[in-house]
Amino acid sequence: MKKTVFLVSFLFACAGASAQVKIGNNPTTINANSVLEIESTNKGLLLPRLALSGTAQAAPLSAHVAGMVAYNTATVSDVTPGYYYNDGTKWLKIGGNTSSLLSGATNPVAATGSNGDFYLNTATNTLFGPKASGAWPATGASLVGPAGPAGTNATVTGTAPIVVASGVVSLADVGVTTAKLADGAVTAAKLNQMAATTGQVLKWNGTAWAPASNVGAITLVSSATFTATATHETILCDVPTGGMTLTLPSAATNTGKILTIRKVDEDNDVLTFSAPLSWSATSTVTTLNYLRTLTIQSDGTKWWIITE
Repeated sequence: MKKTVFLVSFLFACAGASAQVKIGNNPTTINANSVLEIESTNKGLLLPRLALSGTAQAAPLSAHVAGMVAYNTATVSDVTPGYYYNDGTKWLKIGGNTSSLLSGATNPVAATGSNGDFYLNTATNTLFGPKASGAWPATGASLVGPAGPAGTNATVTGTAPIVVASGVVSLADVGVTTAKLADGAVTAAKLNQMAATTGQVLKWNGTAWAPASNVGAITLVSSATFTATATHETILCDVPTGGMTLTLPSAATNTGKILTIRKVDEDNDVLTFSAPLSWSATSTVTTLNYLRTLTIQSDGTKWWIITE
């Protein structure tokens, strides 16, 4: 204890004599501009450790003292552990001037963020900050500027197949007609295969286009009545005793359809057509009672005999 008192007394005596104090290594060499110099290669400077109450409170000091430096050990109010200096009115954290931009859908509360931080209310687009002395400003700055001048509404109109509804312009269903397609514009890649296989073609079956053989199908009938459809190609009629009635597909819905009919029996049994076959502009055929082949085609109104 005596040695310690003696050392302190000696230092103050030296300080009084030279107005400069050197502590640590090389005690006889001191910077000419320093009052106190501490030199060491393996030891540090340990400043007073205080438990501050907040940046606005001087405690545990009795008053704010400008230039006072201490290490705060407390986490309370708006202070956290670290070095603080006093500017004469409040404590300021050394190196604590960094700030963050926080955000949320409501206004910030005291527990949100740290001093120097800013806060954006994303619901109202209002910016608060910076936070100081543990408190946020009561009001923030709106980031929404004044409304600009009203614009001029554009008027969009259209005629079929263009449809304008609620400001949306669209193309009506089945709005593209043949006239709107350039010649040669539809390529093979755009055609639907419709499950067709090699060698098949697409043929109209009276209702829709469907895959069919490229070779005309032959149908042999020998009943008293038979109804032909748009899918039939060649019909061989073995007319039974008492005759046969052949009902043809509707000419009105089979424009361009070609049908081959042959009476294959050599008897005089009568083959009767459900609709007259036009032979000329004024002549028609309604029955056939001898071996003969007729090729007929619909013009959309009636069936015409093309060859016999």
